[in-house]
Amino acid sequence: MIEFESVSKTFRDGTTAVDNLSLVVPSGQITVIVGPSGCGKTTLLKCLSGLLRPSSGAAYLEGKLIEKSPDGLALVFQEYSRSLLPWMTVGANVRLPLLGQRVRRSERRSVKTRPGCSG
Repeated sequence: MIEFESVSKTFRDGTTAVDNLSLVVPSGQITVIVGPSGCGKTTLLKCLSGLLRPSSGAAYLEGKLIEKSPDGLALVFQEYSRSLLPWMTVGANVRLPLLGQRVRRSERRSVKTRPGCSG
């Protein structure tokens, strides 16, 4: 379950990206966040992923307060040029988060990408 409890995020320049949002997404439910550029979608996801702390309120994953990047949660931004490392193969980019989780090299190498993808 994902829960946002009165979450607000205001940046140093005074821009408020999210203002007093409360939302509960039950486990297993697919939820889509839609809105125009600049309405706070990415900011909200960064709060969920632990990359940003809300200015006020709290975000929870499975009932636990999110204070750092939760184990088992991954976030890939739509603009791939900022998320992927272009000098690495597709497979190497896919396996990269496993380094931070201290997965053994042999296990990382067993992760395969789809046919047709290099890496």
